[in-house]
Amino acid sequence: MTAKILVPVDLEHSDKLAKALDVAGAIAKTENAQICFLGVTGTEPSPVAATPKAYGAKLVAFAQTQATNRGLTVSSKTVAVHDVPVDLANAILDGAEEFGADLIVMASHLPGLQEHVFATNAGYVANHAPISVYVVR
Repeated sequence: MTAKILVPVDLEHSDKLAKALDVAGAIAKTENAQICFLGVTGTEPSPVAATPKAYGAKLVAFAQTQATNRGLTVSSKTVAVHDVPVDLANAILDGAEEFGADLIVMASHLPGLQEHVFATNAGYVANHAPISVYVVR
């Protein structure tokens, strides 16, 4: 049984999360599970927000919209890291542990040449998480 689902969210690309949000929402409704939206941001200004605190406020608004539109029980957590591309996968794994997640549902993109040489964040999380991970394309 799944009680807690962690869903990593990149607010800069929130328009590409529909499939992953649908999967997480369907599982949460079926299992009566709670979803935690995890946002990982840098300490420097980004296209989404000037500060991690501002990013966190936008993530809270995103989570509330998902709760209202999908009828879900949600929470959100923002993590500020020094270097997002380098620290993202470990931030997701740490976030899942802190939340007590039973499942991680995360979006991925179609693999290209770079992904055949370097591991993707989704691949890294799937290989290193002690819980189930659904990677949604």
